[in-house]
Amino acid sequence: MALHYSISGRPPPLREFGALLNATLDVIRAQPATRFVLSETSPQHFATDDGGFPGAFTGSSCRPRASNWSRHFSNALARPPMRRAGVPILYTERAAISRWDAHVVHTFRRDYYGAQNEIVDCTHWCSPGVPDVWALQLANMLLHLHRGASDPTDGVSGPAVREEESKYKAAA
Repeated sequence: MALHYSISGRPPPLREFGALLNATLDVIRAQPATRFVLSETSPQHFATDDGGFPGAFTGSSCRPRASNWSRHFSNALARPPMRRAGVPILYTERAAISRWDAHVVHTFRRDYYGAQNEIVDCTHWCSPGVPDVWALQLANMLLHLHRGASDPTDGVSGPAVREEESKYKAAA
């Protein structure tokens, strides 16, 4: 499960995102026998200050972010209540924030009239690459959960992710 939500590439009003988050938590509470995992929203690398989608495909390439410490609003808002609900979190954002060079970049999409247009895609990822790292993280997390680990991130990720996890545990 990932809470990836935007309106024309910009964050939605907080009220709308809060309603989506609450509805998701209601689904989780209604299905106690089902295991949910929250996957963070991955970073984008468009030629904007925060790397976010500018509302139109512009520019000629993806670029590094001004800071490797930039949080997507949905990750920052979703982590605390999901943590309190006991939902394990697959930390994907930090592992990918410096990988501006691993996006699809130039691709073709059909417009409304059916014409093919070349666009710059700094949202989706080439494979093999970043998505394969996330798949390994998820596989390790599920293995730890299956073995009954109280914290499925213990021993699963590198030091940077364990550091992230400790920050959010302390804040919860």
